[in-house]
Amino acid sequence: GTLMLRAPSAGSVPGSALDQSLQARLEQIRSGSLEYARTTDQSRRLGHLLALEDYPLLVLGSADLDAGLTSWKVFLTFAGAVWLAFSAGSYVVVRRLEAQHRREQDALAMYDELFEHAADAIFLVAAEADGQSFRYVSANRSLAESTGLPLEQLVGSRPQDVLPADVAAMVSRHYAECFESGRIVRFSHEFVLPGGTRTWRMVLTPIRRPGGGPIERIIGIGRDVTEERTLNERLAGITANLPGFVYQLMYDPADQRFTYVYAGDSLNEFIGLSPQDVLADADLLLGRIHPDDVDEVIASSLAHAEQGKPWRAVFRVQHSDGRMIWVEARDVPRRLPDGRTLWTGYANDITALKQLEEALAQREEIFRNFVENANDIIYSVSPEGMLTYVSPNWRELLGQDPAEALGSNIADYVHPDDLPACMQFLHEVVTNGQKRQGIEYRVRHANGDWRWHSSNASPHFDAEGQIDGLNGIARDVTDRHRVEEEIRHMAHHDTLTGLPNRALFSEMLEQACRVANRHPDQRLALMFVDLDRFKPVNDEHGHAVGDLLLAEVAGRITAALRDADIAARIGGDEFVIMLHQVNSATDALLVAEKLRAALDQPFMISELSLDISSSIGLALYPDDAATPQELMLHADQAMYAAKNAGRNTVRRYTRTDDSALPA
Repeated sequence: GTLMLRAPSAGSVPGSALDQSLQARLEQIRSGSLEYARTTDQSRRLGHLLALEDYPLLVLGSADLDAGLTSWKVFLTFAGAVWLAFSAGSYVVVRRLEAQHRREQDALAMYDELFEHAADAIFLVAAEADGQSFRYVSANRSLAESTGLPLEQLVGSRPQDVLPADVAAMVSRHYAECFESGRIVRFSHEFVLPGGTRTWRMVLTPIRRPGGGPIERIIGIGRDVTEERTLNERLAGITANLPGFVYQLMYDPADQRFTYVYAGDSLNEFIGLSPQDVLADADLLLGRIHPDDVDEVIASSLAHAEQGKPWRAVFRVQHSDGRMIWVEARDVPRRLPDGRTLWTGYANDITALKQLEEALAQREEIFRNFVENANDIIYSVSPEGMLTYVSPNWRELLGQDPAEALGSNIADYVHPDDLPACMQFLHEVVTNGQKRQGIEYRVRHANGDWRWHSSNASPHFDAEGQIDGLNGIARDVTDRHRVEEEIRHMAHHDTLTGLPNRALFSEMLEQACRVANRHPDQRLALMFVDLDRFKPVNDEHGHAVGDLLLAEVAGRITAALRDADIAARIGGDEFVIMLHQVNSATDALLVAEKLRAALDQPFMISELSLDISSSIGLALYPDDAATPQELMLHADQAMYAAKNAGRNTVRRYTRTDDSALPA
């Protein structure tokens, strides 16, 4: 129990005796650990004993127990904090990985859904033996439905296993071309299918390994274009039998060059040139225009295209047999996105005017069947109408960043008038769980325009088999709507002035008379306007100047009227005007006199100062007539009375005018 050595030497010194209680415990524990109280300050110590062999000595190493526990507490606290931080970070990472996995699963499910329900036939081809043979590894339902080949028979087979030998050899050549060149390959072919012979347009796209590796797969997309080809053949057959010829003329401002895109087969009979020659060199036809007419023809055509107006011209063209024939040409310009201009029109010998109406009807039929092949938008929508996915074509077709569309409602883009139908369409797909197609609606473009879209959609199912939205494909059909609207407009308006024609005006007059019958305190006035000295202008300066003059006359008439009043051209140099809600004959005569004065001013047409005037006949309803037909007759009679009175005057109908009409 005697202390032999202590380090450090503070406190007890060598040679001193230990506390008896400690000494007793040391004798009991020859080795191991013990807890004791230090003699000097009674602080708790923790010691460890070690007996030295061959020596009657014990070595005791000790430390302050409270300080040790404090450091351990700090250490354990720090370790716990680190563990908690690590656990929290691990939890966030795991949640993110879980969300990413879920998104990837949803995307794969969406792609599978689109693949299966796409209207086009889609298939995947694997290259074998370094592109010497090919095998079908996947295909969608549209391929099976359109070809009659069961998927279980097609998938896993080679072309020669499921297709006729000549067809298999042909498609294998195209597969090999796509595989070897690494480029997209397009081709069309007729296939004999269970439903008959069909024409297909095919697009083959090579698929490489990630990172630019070798080509391993070829994805093919096919579309049945039988009806489109049949329609083109039918149109070609129709235009080939027309007395004139239909054409499409393209102008590229970059090289200031004209190119015929299309020329009807009747061109050979019409001018003595084959369509193939004209398509190769437009100057063969344009060079036949008479030298005195060519500058005016080209200048006026470009001017109308710049204004977006229909174009009409009468000029001379030399036939291949040497004859100089007069040609009337009418066309409609359209500005293409790349800056080029496309005219679609019809040319005919002006001696066949009676046949021109049928020719124009055929041209309208051509416009009606023009279908613009636009890129499609693929999208996903939640049951509440929230956009959850839009393809990159969203930017090209609507001018907006696809990322900005995600999370927004379709109500932010669909026209308010079309939104109820779209929401009903969405509800039916989600409720019935069946594919729907054919809905058309307007979508707002980034520039503020409204674009017409036609959409097909199918329900999207979550992992539990519940419908959580729909996947759709939208196609831009704005051009088709525009053509239909133009055709409707052409059927009811004069092509030269843009005013309503006789048929439309008669309908509007009938309706206005019915409204006037319900308001006996107000009258309806009808004016017949006939231009004085117009025929000499037409004879002296030609029909082109005459047409421009008529267009200017229509502009002055419109400018002199109220917005509610209606003007129409009913033929030649005759116009009719209907005034609504006229209080008295005096008010109507004031308008008529204002119009007469406006038409009595000189017209500047093609650097010519032309002087004409007008004879105006006026009749009121129901004062001067009991029916719309009688009102038209009496206004016409009043106009002839004005002419007989010396022209350039206004005359209201009186009973003495009943014999004013010429025999």
